[in-house]
Amino acid sequence: MSRGAQDRATVDGINQRQEDQVLSDKKSSPDRVFDGKRVLITGGTGSLGQALLHRLLSGDAGQPSSTIVFSRDEEKQHHLRIKYQGANEIAFWIGDIRDYAAVSACLRNVDIVFNEPVNVMGMTKALQERLFATASLHTRETRFVVVRYGNVLVSRGSVIPLFNDQIRSGGPVTITHPDMTRFMLGLDDAVDTIIAAVREGRTAETYVPRIRSARVADVATALIDGRPIKTKITGIRPGEKLHEILVSEEECRRTFARAKYYVVRSILPELSGPDMDEPVLDREFNSAENLMTLDEVHKMMSDANLILPHRGEGRRGELPGGPIRSGRQ
Repeated sequence: MSRGAQDRATVDGINQRQEDQVLSDKKSSPDRVFDGKRVLITGGTGSLGQALLHRLLSGDAGQPSSTIVFSRDEEKQHHLRIKYQGANEIAFWIGDIRDYAAVSACLRNVDIVFNEPVNVMGMTKALQERLFATASLHTRETRFVVVRYGNVLVSRGSVIPLFNDQIRSGGPVTITHPDMTRFMLGLDDAVDTIIAAVREGRTAETYVPRIRSARVADVATALIDGRPIKTKITGIRPGEKLHEILVSEEECRRTFARAKYYVVRSILPELSGPDMDEPVLDREFNSAENLMTLDEVHKMMSDANLILPHRGEGRRGELPGGPIRSGRQ
């Protein structure tokens, strides 16, 4: 072999070893937290469950060895089977989260579980947070991490599908209070928060995305998008809050910043661990502050493809009389 050929062979060998090392490092990277893991998604046919499934199958955060979609919606499972036909790493289980035997069966040999509790006035999710804290005390080998976020735009609990149904029917669009506000979060941002909690969260911590909020009336105006549809104020229902709170005043002293999230440590001293940083909040984190303008709300709804198409009423996304006016600050 000539000296040039030897040099090329040596360089090629080094390049191949470097490439192999990069691939090895990539596979072992903490960012690829799902590599080789067996994952269970309860409520996996819901909007957030489907978005999470799509992200897992993309391999962006690692490639699970298997993913179980557990839900009671047979029709949606059928559509997912068709959509992901040929993906051998997915298993579909029909069952109810209230069925202990069914849940126990699909939990067998699972490494990571994502659970979507049905939310009633914020209370059922609050109860789950407390259950997780208790479980963390008794099951130290399992890491229980909570994600707490606002109004996920296309989820079942969102007000947006209701508004769009009312718009299709010609109105009126019902608003409980003109000054009511809610945090707004896109599906991708919700999934980002979940994955960040899995990657970095410590047991009994609660992850809260640092997101902006909007007036519900501005959301309605953005979705109406200039149509001749009226709004109607119906009044706040019993138990309903004017503004949403993601971090309470009591939690502020144990809330820290981690990347683009607030992290709330457990109130239990056995689980809170040492404080690594100074608390970052001096008051509750609520939806009454840092409001988006109407223009920003409209763009958010448009980017998420949530504004219904017009029927001969002009170009979509444009209100009569020029650009959208900014909402109050």
